Amino acid sequence: MSIKRENEEEEALFNTVNSVLAQWKDICTKNPILKARRTSIVTQRFKIRYSVGGNAERTKQYLI
Repeated sequence: MSIKRENEEEEALFNTVNSVLAQWKDICTKNPILKARRTSIVTQRFKIRYSVGGNAERTKQYLI
């Protein structure tokens, strides 16, 4: 893969992630319970609960 294509893909991924994070923050600020928990903590709990990765359960143990 060319360097130019890699850079284009990285930029597209970066822009997409930023867009999703902005939407997630907006969602969390509209709900008082989620707002009180802070966006980063809500995101972390969501990732742990719904992740299909092999480390999700191990990580969950450390957060309890």
